[in-house]
Amino acid sequence: MAVFLFDILNATGHVKPTLALAVALRKARHKVFYTHTSRSIFSSYLEREGIGKIWYPDGLKECFPDLVLLDQVLRDRAGFYEYLRIPFIYVESALSGLKRQGIPPLDSGFIPTNSRFSDFVCNFLWVLKSKKNKTTSVKQLVLAATPLDYPGEVNSLVENVGPFWSEVKNVYTSPRQRQSLYSFLEKRKIEGKIILYCSLGTYQGFSDSLKVRHFYKILRLLCERHPEYELVVSINGKIHALDLMPLPRNMRIFKWMNQSDVLHYCDLVITHGGMNTLTECVLAGVPMLVYPQATHFDQCGNAARIVYHKLGARGNMHNVTVNSMYEKIQQIIDNKRSISKRLIEMRELFICKNASMNQAIDSLLCHCENLKKR
Repeated sequence: MAVFLFDILNATGHVKPTLALAVALRKARHKVFYTHTSRSIFSSYLEREGIGKIWYPDGLKECFPDLVLLDQVLRDRAGFYEYLRIPFIYVESALSGLKRQGIPPLDSGFIPTNSRFSDFVCNFLWVLKSKKNKTTSVKQLVLAATPLDYPGEVNSLVENVGPFWSEVKNVYTSPRQRQSLYSFLEKRKIEGKIILYCSLGTYQGFSDSLKVRHFYKILRLLCERHPEYELVVSINGKIHALDLMPLPRNMRIFKWMNQSDVLHYCDLVITHGGMNTLTECVLAGVPMLVYPQATHFDQCGNAARIVYHKLGARGNMHNVTVNSMYEKIQQIIDNKRSISKRLIEMRELFICKNASMNQAIDSLLCHCENLKKR
């Protein structure tokens, strides 16, 4: 029996990809803990699954883990674990950001091709990034939807095991609210409405509230001009619903909702390009229109990969207009048959990855054994 500690950023998009692995480790009779700084809307679910919580850093005296699964975003804590001689690996909720030949940095929107010019551009982008890029010699466990990545050789430090997913529900959406919304969407779908869903993420630290408010106002104007659309919007804590009033009759706003359930009613999802939303869209077979919100994280790279795999389209949040958004939506709707076929193929790749959970656990245990022999 081994002891595993998950030290994850307290954001839904970071915690959720780790849930299935943590529960699987617990069911395999290992001890599993999360740091108290990893608290999220899933904390009660983890408690029900028998997964503990320790206070960082004082609780490490009581629970000395065999391995820490440290969120790559929290890599500043690596020095502390090294000082205590606690072994750790990095956990990625995004695709790996380590350099690969012929592949641009993860925050780049450039789509590579198999050409010398493409290789030149990728190398140039890495040169620009090298001044601020941090190298590592620590193993990375990628829990993101790795089939969405560009094909090519994988860095030797990277183990692409994701995506794994869990059926845990969002506790902030009441059963009554869910039932009334889903019944309404079902009725609108029967009437021939095009159901749109928009989510720009849950982690407030990455959001530019002024830019997001402007984007939501574009959505409101879109609904006013196009009554054939029915739009459901999930907003984060930085945006107040009153800022978007008055709402047109075909636009509805929720602060939190169980996104995976809503997707089954949707014809299209408008998103910032967070990996959690992209994964759920593929599983539900819903095309995506991606407007990257933060240019210094993975969102631009994710948007480029959606275009590369022909799963949707992308836009520019800085200069978006009602007309440009309408054109992109119609482009996706008109090509929905071919996009749906690509989504089905990608979903099969996801299912194959999810079925390899035991292999990922065996790899972690093997890594622990190798560390003990050193």
